[in-house]
Amino acid sequence: MKSVTFSKIRLWFFGSLALAALGLALSWTFGFLPYSTEQSGAGRHLQEMPDFQLESLEGQRWSSDSLKDQVAVIHFWASWCPPCLDELPKWLELARAYQENSSIQFIALSLDASKADAIKILPNQSLPKGVKSLLDSQQKVSEAFGSFQFPETYLISRTGKIVMKWVGPQDWKSDLIRSEIELVLNGGKVKN
Repeated sequence: MKSVTFSKIRLWFFGSLALAALGLALSWTFGFLPYSTEQSGAGRHLQEMPDFQLESLEGQRWSSDSLKDQVAVIHFWASWCPPCLDELPKWLELARAYQENSSIQFIALSLDASKADAIKILPNQSLPKGVKSLLDSQQKVSEAFGSFQFPETYLISRTGKIVMKWVGPQDWKSDLIRSEIELVLNGGKVKN
């Protein structure tokens, strides 16, 4: 009888441990763990923004070449990502704050499989001036950027360098984030 009870306890313990590990792995994968601001670049050298061409949600071809001499905030999101859905309206508020500034472009880059899925969440009519909504259904652009956890957002300098990377949901009203954007808009460098 003792060995049967010990076996049950051991089975319960290892089963619970396996379930906890699985829960942690799923939380990490689907973005339910908190993330903080993360800077991009390796060492002293900042990465160049990858060149890309995608279709907008309006059906037009769009190229990253159109960002020449502009600061860009590129935001990767998806309709299947709960943290993305919570954060997207706040990111759009940030974009609205800059909609009269022609020196900055906001790019909402959907990872959805179809345009219809993305448009349900982010209809073109609700976009502030200066925001472009693109579809990366094959996730090739997000892969080229090295994105792995959504939402993810990149701050791109006028010279096409990735100067900041934010992983996970952010507080887009944060003075720190806005000061980093302002610094890059004014030609300054974000500490790396």
